[in-house]
Amino acid sequence: MDKSEFAKLREKAEKILKGKSMEIPPDVIHDINKLIEELHISHIELELQNQELQNINQNLFNEHQKYLDLFKDAPVAYFILNKTGNIIELNLYAANLLKLPITHFYRTSIFPFIDRESKTAFSKFLNIVFDVGTLEEIDIVFKDSFENHIYTKVSAVYYYDNNFDSYLCRFIVVDKTEEMLMRHQIDEANSKFHQFIFNTPDIFYEYSSINGATFWSPQVYDILGFSPEDLKNDPFLWNKSIHEDDKPYVEKAIEDYKKGARYNLEYRIKSINGEWKYLHDQFISKQIIGDEIIIHGHAADITERKRIELALKKSEEKYRLIIDYSSDIIWIF
Repeated sequence: MDKSEFAKLREKAEKILKGKSMEIPPDVIHDINKLIEELHISHIELELQNQELQNINQNLFNEHQKYLDLFKDAPVAYFILNKTGNIIELNLYAANLLKLPITHFYRTSIFPFIDRESKTAFSKFLNIVFDVGTLEEIDIVFKDSFENHIYTKVSAVYYYDNNFDSYLCRFIVVDKTEEMLMRHQIDEANSKFHQFIFNTPDIFYEYSSINGATFWSPQVYDILGFSPEDLKNDPFLWNKSIHEDDKPYVEKAIEDYKKGARYNLEYRIKSINGEWKYLHDQFISKQIIGDEIIIHGHAADITERKRIELALKKSEEKYRLIIDYSSDIIWIF
């Protein structure tokens, strides 16, 4: 039924309502009933569409609320900035990170909270984010309200915001301060450790039963004359230089060490110039990976002590012979 037919029906209906006597033809009654039915169906369709729209709006609201909850309560700092670096929005974690109430930041610049050494890099980074349009990352040092440094990893991407009718930028800031401090402490510990092993008179080493020598401290050159190149070219040079009579003891001690026994051994080893040196070798730690055992240990040069012990032993034997000989003479007389 088109608009003209609706208009005709309306005109006839108005005449009836005005009290004019006229007989309503059956076809008109049929058309009116059909129109009422179609109107009723259209009304039901509109109600169903309205209900569907309400459901869609509710779902959109719920999803938006989830996003807001994630934004506000996330365990990382979120910032929304404009192209000049003004803070449009931030979450609670970001405010707590910088040690100020969240209301302090709205429409203020982020640059006062960036360390002086990082400001130029951050400014360039902001321009790149808006120019390129892809996800970008950078390490930035922030400062909180107490001037404490905050080491962070920043990820950012721009988007179009309909509410502001402009492009804005989402920033995710991950606090890496603890990690940086821990890394600094590890670096300090490593530095002290290296100072110790490079300045102590003992040889510190790492040895693999499969790959041979993987690390030797510089004292290996002072004691045995082996250069780093010598050990690199022949990782088993140390083992080959052990005295043949002492090798079985060393091999047995290593096998016992694998089973949990302590390794604390003295043996002879030939230096680069052919001199036999006595070493006191002690394992510090081990790591077993399949058939491979990786050992960390240190060896002390005890050659001089051994020479003194041998000299004392010879002297003791000499004096014992003298005493025994003297006793024989006394017995004869």
